[in-house]
Amino acid sequence: MLSIKLKTASIGRIHWQPGGPKGRLPITALPHAAANSPVRWWRTRGPLSFSRKDLAPLRRCLIRTTIIAEPEWIEAATGDAVSAIAVGIRLLNSHVIGAAEIDLALSSVLACAIEGDATSPILISSALRRRSKIDPACRRLSELWLDARF
Repeated sequence: MLSIKLKTASIGRIHWQPGGPKGRLPITALPHAAANSPVRWWRTRGPLSFSRKDLAPLRRCLIRTTIIAEPEWIEAATGDAVSAIAVGIRLLNSHVIGAAEIDLALSSVLACAIEGDATSPILISSALRRRSKIDPACRRLSELWLDARF
């Protein structure tokens, strides 16, 4: 995979890439994004609600961001399942479950699950089980992801 170096403008711990279309705003308040925001799908929708048509908006959202000190983010955001899972595990171990970085990382894992990666639903289920402590609806979603087949 081609290595890309991004110049980013700092916005807290999440960065966005400048130079895009005028009027495109950085994603700064991910946990407070609208319920239908792609970065929240992993924790608000069951696995049967996804199809390949969901990949385009999800990937568009992911490639417009990066996570500081996460060298595999570009690979994770663009579909490398191994990188997405590695980033997800690292961030789940180092951040609180409600952090915006978790939404980004698990969204990259979600995209890999939709593309058919067999390991991704397991990590999503684990993260949802952890999140159920602050969002009880995630417990049922966690169980659904254990049986997910794409």
